[in-house]
Amino acid sequence: MSRCHWCDSSEVQFLCGAVIAPWILDDSGSEKLKQSGLSEYCQCQNCGLHFFSKRFTDGQLERMYSHYRDKEYQKNRQRYEPWYTEKFNSAIGNDPETIELRRKNLFFLVNKAVNEKKIRAPKVVVDWGGDKGQFIPDFPNLTKRLVYEVSNSVPIEGVARTDLIEEVKLARPDLVLLCHVLEHDHGARETIHQLSQLMIKESVLYIEVPEDRSPIVPRTKRNSALLSFLLRHRIAFIVFDAYSLFTIRVLGKKLPFQFLKQSEHVNFFCRESIVEVTQEYGFEVVAETRYSMNQNVRKSSSNALGLLLRKI
Repeated sequence: MSRCHWCDSSEVQFLCGAVIAPWILDDSGSEKLKQSGLSEYCQCQNCGLHFFSKRFTDGQLERMYSHYRDKEYQKNRQRYEPWYTEKFNSAIGNDPETIELRRKNLFFLVNKAVNEKKIRAPKVVVDWGGDKGQFIPDFPNLTKRLVYEVSNSVPIEGVARTDLIEEVKLARPDLVLLCHVLEHDHGARETIHQLSQLMIKESVLYIEVPEDRSPIVPRTKRNSALLSFLLRHRIAFIVFDAYSLFTIRVLGKKLPFQFLKQSEHVNFFCRESIVEVTQEYGFEVVAETRYSMNQNVRKSSSNALGLLLRKI
């Protein structure tokens, strides 16, 4: 890995070897990818981003996300993660408690910034990659709620859906939400560039990402024989994956035979990394938040970082 995908710096440090999640390999449509199945976990010394090095083609991403979290996806993933049950899968993004918490947090943050005269009260809100639009708060004086979504999700009542960027631009949004998107995005820098082109001066971008980078970096080497072995033996993969998750996430200890797997999240941001690139494209931070997303499913709960940025 020669450059950071986010800030384009060449100051990239290899941290450890990693494996691509087997359910992604099964669905990639690439024999070459299936045969290698290995990735690298890296850190940019310039902006602080942690990321997996393996990037997928547009075709592979389309295959991955065309049936993301549907019944077929859930069944295939559960073959490698027995805890990824149908109930667990359906709760992600649809848990009423989490939806309400995210909406309230954003409502408070935006209204506080409006009252402090840092931004204008939003009238047109676009949720970029926002599923059904269920996370758009009920801001006062809203005239339009639009979700830009390339999947076939059916929006909730009161929300319009488009998959046309030109339609987003014509809507002239006061507020664009980019929530829990960039961690999936293999072209995250280009997404910020694209938004900077379609947003008008003084409009506001809200970026929210999970703070879910690994607290422990395993000792796994490049082209690890262990990782190659695990990809060929499903039961062994399950055992070592559960061991790694427990010892890293729960115990917080660095132990032998741990490994990281690259699943849908490929980018792991901090405040500094977001500011580094958004400033390049003409945004300044006006407010920020950190909060715990208290989901019913323990494994998916995490802290979230949110930055409210004004286009200048």
